[in-house]
Amino acid sequence: MSKAQANQEVAKIIERAINISKPKPELSKKLIKKAKRIAMHHHMKIPEEYKNTFCKKCFTIFNSKNSKIRIKNKLKTITCLSCNFKQRKRL
Repeated sequence: MSKAQANQEVAKIIERAINISKPKPELSKKLIKKAKRIAMHHHMKIPEEYKNTFCKKCFTIFNSKNSKIRIKNKLKTITCLSCNFKQRKRL
């Protein structure tokens, strides 16, 4: 599998995980782990548009029920309410 094919596969798996996250959250966690494993195997980054869609610690897909977003001093903080992990990103 080439890097381009792996990149498409990672994007496809993450899209599937996002679509299935409401009815089956445990399956979506497994799919995110699989996508991350493929990306790491091919020494590539997860696409930028998907980086802030899940928790980097527990792999939970973010929605309004399980995450809290705060913006302060040009810093966006996303808190996962499942594991209390905080992701920070400069704006």
